[in-house]
Amino acid sequence: MIDAIQDRFRALPKAELHVHLEGALPLEFLNRLAADKGRDPIKPDIFAFKNFEEFALCFFTTTSLLENEEDFYQAARAFVEAQVKENIVYTECSFMPGFHVKRGVKPEAMFQGLYSGLQDGMKQHPVQVKILFSISRMFGAEAGEETLDYIRRFPDDHILGIDLAGMEVPDSITPFASCFKEARAMGLETVAHAGEFSGPDHVAQTIEILRPKRIGHGLGAALDNRVCRMLAERDIALELAPTSNVLLGAAASYEKHPLAKLMEMGVPVTLNSDDPIFFSTSLSREYAIARTIMGLDEDSLMAILANGFQYGFLGSKDKSRTDDQ
Repeated sequence: MIDAIQDRFRALPKAELHVHLEGALPLEFLNRLAADKGRDPIKPDIFAFKNFEEFALCFFTTTSLLENEEDFYQAARAFVEAQVKENIVYTECSFMPGFHVKRGVKPEAMFQGLYSGLQDGMKQHPVQVKILFSISRMFGAEAGEETLDYIRRFPDDHILGIDLAGMEVPDSITPFASCFKEARAMGLETVAHAGEFSGPDHVAQTIEILRPKRIGHGLGAALDNRVCRMLAERDIALELAPTSNVLLGAAASYEKHPLAKLMEMGVPVTLNSDDPIFFSTSLSREYAIARTIMGLDEDSLMAILANGFQYGFLGSKDKSRTDDQ
């Protein structure tokens, strides 16, 4: 049954707002890249992580294959192709430039490859892919300023804004307040991961201090009706990724995931794959799981699907293109 529902949702045009480009590269592409570099192939068991720390190690291992302009070009092309196969006509993907530069990648080569790969991919397919530059909390507040500097030095029409990600450790909100304020002054959109492994207070503080337009994950908000009302009243959408949440331990199980409760509280939600290659999932599979395991009805799923377009940072030109799909 789940396969039939997955096929049906794969056939529907969709938007995805929370997917990390580096975590969405098909294994076939990664192993082709590894072979070209004379490295050992990546074995599927690397994705059998049990917590966020092991997940991060997996992320570091796979991304180490991206070294030069051609690598990033081919990665961007592979990402577009993967989204096309899922019939995702509009994507806002996160990409972490600071992480790659810190491991020795030349920024000029990285950005040229990324932008060219996305552009060439979109020339072949009637889809739109935009970028949110992701800032890792583990690199500190200076990573935020460095990311804004990259946007100034390497501007491109694909760039929408910034996204704060990484483990929600104590005092990981206020240090980024000036960065988010500056980003808004630059005309950039803002998103922040919050409430993935933390409670409702962290979500509320993120909203008040950083003022993001969307929250990545945010399932911790379900523990406090006050925070749910805050999200609903301010029309701040949550980017939920059930499989990611279950496999990383943010949710005990699909059945105990707070998606349904958040919807009942009037919180706008979207469904996403997060890092599909790491979690052996896809956006259509997330919809199928929500229907068969999490118990959402058809109307709820179609409302979530519509939210993907409604809460995306679509400009009028982009929206007219995807509305025709």
